[in-house]
Amino acid sequence: MNRLFLYPTSRAVREAKKDYGDREGFLPQMMRIDEFEKRAVLVEGLSLVDRAERVLILREAVESIEAETLHIDKALMRFLTDSEAFFRFFEELGVESVSMERLAQADAYAEFVEHISLLERLRERYRFLLHERGLIDKEEIPERYALNIAYIASFDEIVLEAEGFFTRFEMTLYTEIAEYVPFFVRMRTHRFMKKMTERFAYEGIALPYEAETVVSLGEKRVVSAKEKPVRIEAKTIAVEERLEQAAAIMVEVDAMVREGIAPESIAVVLPDERFAEILRRFDRAGNFNFAMGIELTRFAYFRALERMLDVLKNPLGKADAPPEAFGVIEGWRETLLIGKTDIARFFTAVETVLPVPPKQAVEKIAALKERYERVFEGYVLDSTEWLAIWRQALSEVTLDDIGGGKVTVMGVLETRAVAFEGVVVADFNEAYVPARSSKERFLNTQVRRFAGLPTKEDREALQKHYYVRLLEKARKATIVYATSDARLPSRFLYELGLSEGKRRRYGFDILYPSLPVTRSMEGDPKVAFEASATVWSASRLKTFLECRRKYFYKYVAKVKPLPLEEPLEGSVIHAVLQRVHSEPIESETQFYKRLNEAFALVLPPETPHYRYKTALWRELLRGYARTQTAHFAEGWQVAAREEAFACEIAGLRFEGRIDRIDTKEERRLLIDYKTGNVQKPTKTFDPEKVTDYQMAIYALAKGIEEESAPVYCKVFEGGEFVPVGHLDEHIEALRVRLEEIKSMRYLEATRCEEEQRCRYCDYALLCGRAEYAYG
Repeated sequence: MNRLFLYPTSRAVREAKKDYGDREGFLPQMMRIDEFEKRAVLVEGLSLVDRAERVLILREAVESIEAETLHIDKALMRFLTDSEAFFRFFEELGVESVSMERLAQADAYAEFVEHISLLERLRERYRFLLHERGLIDKEEIPERYALNIAYIASFDEIVLEAEGFFTRFEMTLYTEIAEYVPFFVRMRTHRFMKKMTERFAYEGIALPYEAETVVSLGEKRVVSAKEKPVRIEAKTIAVEERLEQAAAIMVEVDAMVREGIAPESIAVVLPDERFAEILRRFDRAGNFNFAMGIELTRFAYFRALERMLDVLKNPLGKADAPPEAFGVIEGWRETLLIGKTDIARFFTAVETVLPVPPKQAVEKIAALKERYERVFEGYVLDSTEWLAIWRQALSEVTLDDIGGGKVTVMGVLETRAVAFEGVVVADFNEAYVPARSSKERFLNTQVRRFAGLPTKEDREALQKHYYVRLLEKARKATIVYATSDARLPSRFLYELGLSEGKRRRYGFDILYPSLPVTRSMEGDPKVAFEASATVWSASRLKTFLECRRKYFYKYVAKVKPLPLEEPLEGSVIHAVLQRVHSEPIESETQFYKRLNEAFALVLPPETPHYRYKTALWRELLRGYARTQTAHFAEGWQVAAREEAFACEIAGLRFEGRIDRIDTKEERRLLIDYKTGNVQKPTKTFDPEKVTDYQMAIYALAKGIEEESAPVYCKVFEGGEFVPVGHLDEHIEALRVRLEEIKSMRYLEATRCEEEQRCRYCDYALLCGRAEYAYG
């Protein structure tokens, strides 16, 4: 039997296939409801308009009406946003089979009738322009469609899993399909499904009040009804601050897992999906996967484009940050402002000035460009208008959360027709639950009720239905809401028969990692020591000379410091410059292009913090770009980057890496990057004060030659090279120090005498030279 099962979401289809996984035989066909509808209806001679192109066609239609009366801003940058209200309005009238004449009858107020008349003219003009191009918008399909009977008749039976209420068009369509093939609707009825009950009553089908119901549309009767009163059992928790909900979610999920619920069967549901960004920041263990994905708007690639558009719209305005701060090349205006042009030429220009997009977005952006070049072939617009269109397109791009954990975080719409054993719902406040409708710009509730359009109450009831289905299918459910800033729990909480939550406070140690406390040692430990058994490095030697206690903790006891929440500045800059100098640099423009690419590869996922840091580092590297470009113009070349070396000095083994080696003819520079201060060579040399012998080790490792010089590069101070003063004295003092170290048979872990060094030491607490901080 060729049966087709229809579900509201792709996730519901995937879960249904899992349920069939252990059964014998072939899987039945399954697909989303909207995919089925596209295949089940035909509109002869017309193709569906692309969502992007229809904005330009609607704007052209606006030119023929009195736009000021409807408060329409024809400027494309505003129209891209405002046009959505018109499309939603036209689509709603179409799927609910409501005419403009019917709306005009709802209110005798002259201005209202005039507005409806203008909207009717706008829709007719819009349709005319579409038809000229052989196109149709989906709002007109209910008036012009024909059934794809050959496709429909290929099935022996169709079963639709309904969540919510049918539009009039859907009810008509499914009823017509039922004339050719048995068509069954499975649904859950209860008091929040009043609108669905009304729609079926109009067809002569009386739905039971609270039941799991199956209806045959062809026979117009209820096939089965299993009585099931609505009973919700859920724990409710009230926290003070909204941020605390993240801690509550983590605690509740952990409790569910401990009770035997598999993490894959737990869902965290966010009525306000923007809260996902907060939850993502505190998910250091990677337990969550975010079904809504990661918005491209978070990345510097999008922010750069956005800032360019802001500057072009308001050239005299005060910018929060210039486009260059997000990686846009200097001189971008001249490249981008090319007047009237086609989209292919615009893409060529904008790709030249923008930074590299995040790797996981490259394929999506390329596919989007290909689609736009196809859709907008033949259109000629100002480059700033193309920029606005492209920004709008990219604002809707989301990237898959490919590195996520097993617990799914999702919006309420994603939960349709899916069951979870464990459920945690956040933000159960009046402001978020149920979600407020955005479809009432042109019509008030009175007009909607008169015309038979869904009202605000109908849409809120639909939202409540989603929560009922989510919560009643869960084995364990927790509802969380915040109380600060006069926030109130949603009134829907009481409609579910639940009481207000018990006030809870969560320690911040759940959200912020705490310092692992190790007991401080009493006295100075003394351990056996053999210098020749160790492979030394410049940093290890420096630690040994500065503080024997730190050396003991780090290299003998191997006490690991708390992991850093972000990479050190020096580490980032070293990694970035290594990539920048992977190929010859011929100009400052080329340097900045490489720099932007390197930052995109080196830094963690884009955040406002790293956007700021990148902008700061770019600014600090301006002098470096100028100096180093001039350096290479003189004939110098990069011979090696991060070159490893191994050598023996005074009978001790040393290993290390040299940041960069430049050569010019027979000359050679051994370069060490410094992002901090570099002391200028002193007139006299005092070996007792020296602890850093890095450059002396470099010189001995690579051979002391007249043509070879170790130098410091002041990366943030103009990129200038500073020679090492008294190099010969450093080398001699190093050999003396190493002989002393070789003669030692014990290491006494004494604390250093210069306590200012302890300020940023990882082991200051263990030494008793720092205090615990609370609050």
